[in-house]
Amino acid sequence: RVARLFEVDANHKTRLDEATAGQIVLLAGLRWATTGDTLCAPGHPLWLERIETREPVLGLAIEPQSSADEEKLLEALDKLQQEDPTLRVEEDPETGQRVLRGMGELHLQIAGERLRREFNVNIRVGNPDVVTRETIAGSAEAGSLFHRLIEQPDGKKLEMKAGARVAVAPMLRGAGIAIDAAPRVRPEGVELNPAQRDAAAGGAEDALASGPATGAALQDLAVRVLEVELFGASSSPSALRVAVAEATRKALAQAGGLVLRPIMNTEVVAPESDVGAVLGDLQSRRAVIRDTTTLGEMTIIHCDCALDRLLGYITDLRGMTRGRGQFTMTFDRFDIA
Repeated sequence: RVARLFEVDANHKTRLDEATAGQIVLLAGLRWATTGDTLCAPGHPLWLERIETREPVLGLAIEPQSSADEEKLLEALDKLQQEDPTLRVEEDPETGQRVLRGMGELHLQIAGERLRREFNVNIRVGNPDVVTRETIAGSAEAGSLFHRLIEQPDGKKLEMKAGARVAVAPMLRGAGIAIDAAPRVRPEGVELNPAQRDAAAGGAEDALASGPATGAALQDLAVRVLEVELFGASSSPSALRVAVAEATRKALAQAGGLVLRPIMNTEVVAPESDVGAVLGDLQSRRAVIRDTTTLGEMTIIHCDCALDRLLGYITDLRGMTRGRGQFTMTFDRFDIA
C-alpha cells in the first residue's frame, strides 16, 4: 500500500495528493515492490517488460566491522538487492566469506558508501575478485560405465549400473549452452522412459556447473549424449544421470578448458597532448583499440579490455593526464583475453 506520494526534483521532495500520466514520482510504503515490478489498478491488470539486467562481473568480500552489526548488514544488503537487481550477495563455499558482486569498481564503491551513509553499517572489504567463465578449446568424445552396489538399511544391496558416451564441441561466443539428449540406446529395441530421458539431460547439466580449467561455470559449448547402455532394472534414472555426468566431465577434460574473462566496452577521454601515453598504457593492458575521435582539445578512445586489467585504472589515468582524464566502461561479453 502506498503511504505517501512525492514529486522529486534533484534531492528535494514535494508531497503530492495525486499523480497523472507522464509524471515521475516517488512512492513511499511499497514494502514488497522491487525494481522491475509493474504497479496497476486491480481492475486493469498490466504487465510491462522488466528491465534487462546483466550478471555481475566483480566481487568484494564484505563483513561488518562489529559482529553486533551482522544482522543489520544482512537487512541492508537485502534492501540494496531489491533496489538494484545487478547487485548480488553470495557466500563463498570454500572460505565462508560473504561476497558482494556488482558491475564494476565504482558500482561496488557506491554500494559500500550507501551501507555506511544510509544504513549506518561500517564494513570491511577485501580485494576485488573478477568473475570468470570457461569454455572448451576443442571437440572431444568420452564414455563412462557407472556401477555401484549400495547397501540398504534392511541389509539388501541395491545395484546401480548404466553406461553413456558423450561428445562436446565449442560454439561461438554468446551462443550459450546446447544439450542434445536423444541418444542411441543399447541393447537394441530398448527405449528410454521419460524419467531416464530427463536424467540423461540432467547429467549433462550437472557436469557443466564447473569447467576443467578453474572450476568456473561453462558456456558457449554443445553437449551431445551419443549413446547410453542400460542394464535392466539396475539402470535407474539416478544411475543414468551419474553415468552421463561422468562421461561429460571426461569429454570436457579431454577438450581442454579456456578461461573467459569479462570484456568491457571502454571509452577513455584524455587531452590530445597525452594520447600517446594513454594509448601505450592501454596496449600494455592488452586492450583492443577500436577507434579514436578528436573533440576540441580532448581525444576519445574506444577500446575493449578485460576487466581485471582495468582495476585501479582511474588512478593511473589521472596520473598520466594530470587529473584531466576520465573513462567509462560497460560489460560487453565473456571472452578470451
